[in-house]
Amino acid sequence: MRAKTVWYGVGACVFLSLLIFHFSACEGVPDPGNISNPSCGGCGGGGGGGTAPSPFDFPGVAGTVTFADDRTPVSGAHVILSPYPGGSLSVMSGDAGLFRFDFVRDGKYTVAAEKGHLSAEVGISVVNGKTTGVLTMALDAPGAFAVVAGDHDQVGVLIFNLGYEYTILSDEALADYENIRPHKLLFLCSESISTWANNRKIQDNLKKFVSEGGHLFVSDRDYLYVKKCWPNAITFRGPTPMIGVGQTLTAEVTDKAGRPNLAGYLGKETADLNFDRAGWVIIDKVDPGTTVLLRGNPETTAGRLSNKPLLVYFRRGEGIVVYSSFVCNNATPEDARRTWEYVISLNGEV
Repeated sequence: MRAKTVWYGVGACVFLSLLIFHFSACEGVPDPGNISNPSCGGCGGGGGGGTAPSPFDFPGVAGTVTFADDRTPVSGAHVILSPYPGGSLSVMSGDAGLFRFDFVRDGKYTVAAEKGHLSAEVGISVVNGKTTGVLTMALDAPGAFAVVAGDHDQVGVLIFNLGYEYTILSDEALADYENIRPHKLLFLCSESISTWANNRKIQDNLKKFVSEGGHLFVSDRDYLYVKKCWPNAITFRGPTPMIGVGQTLTAEVTDKAGRPNLAGYLGKETADLNFDRAGWVIIDKVDPGTTVLLRGNPETTAGRLSNKPLLVYFRRGEGIVVYSSFVCNNATPEDARRTWEYVISLNGEV
């Protein structure tokens, strides 16, 4: 059974040297892909004092990449300006979604932004070295999202608020690949009817979906789907790993290197999480090919455990699988909600 939803409600461093068609990171020169880079003195709240000028005050093409809601920033999006002598110019959006191209000649251009399965494109005119107004690239993804709803996880509300429609699927519907094939991002929400994870046809379909470039997000008690399809990627705590007790927990952000990264998106190296129900799933350890984004010291019915993964991902074929021990619902703290935003925007970039 399938049901279609409806749309839901919707500084920079001071220039110290002239750049012509070339960009470098900090060291006295603004990083165009990370205008708010806190490691650069005077940029977006890090370094020296005073008020930095807006990145939109300088000559060139500047803008922000967001989700479809026109508000929530998307970091690490590839932004391309074309045509240009030699082909095109490209930068990456920073932690606040900001990007800019400096010293662009007057003329008409196309600006395209892409992050995995999300994309946007707009035509612009540059007059006297600047565009008129602030350019917002709201990434669209028609038909990309599908959700298998659960009793506890309400990630569909977050998807709505980010400006996207999504298709509702039942666990049983996963047995027909034609129900999955049109989508690019599939969410299996905690406390759906996950006993369907034992269905061999569903296992084959999920593995095919991921290998062909789909991105699968699984939360908490739907862990059986991961365990049955990719048994070596994540080792859950014992045969019945639902031993976490209700608690608030400050997790360590382990995704700090490179750009983009979760620590940069959150603006800190910890994340406050809320496990509002007992019996949440504990990860014991992960395969070397599985990346941990968050770790913590959870309290369980077996006592307090140390340094356990709480949010992980791994790649299979052209796609990825994300597993989270915490859910997204109305009890979700801001850190956890923003972490979910970041994970969704990572859909093609891990």
